[in-house]
Amino acid sequence: MISEEPQPPSFTAYLPGGIPAPLVLSEQELISLLRLDGEDGSKDPHLTLQYYRSRGLKTIQLGKHLRFYLPDVIQFLEDQSRLTNLRKSQDFNGHTPVSSVTRSPNLNRRPA
Repeated sequence: MISEEPQPPSFTAYLPGGIPAPLVLSEQELISLLRLDGEDGSKDPHLTLQYYRSRGLKTIQLGKHLRFYLPDVIQFLEDQSRLTNLRKSQDFNGHTPVSSVTRSPNLNRRPA
């Protein structure tokens, strides 16, 4: 469920400290942007980015370095959000609500 070509964002994304995020991010800048390096972050943010890359996060090779194009990052986050919400919706719809569970016929009988 991949959308069209990502477009430059119509908003400004900010790194911690209020610095506007560049259009092309280094690995460390992306780690900061996603807040993977703080208290709530991953134990190994570089492995987390590797995992995201295996899940479809695109990279750009510039010289010896991998870079991340901000519109691709935003598209990846939107796609992951849609998948997460779809899974949650399916989990909810796939389970029978407690109110509609019928009791076993043996539980409705009085002892003889």
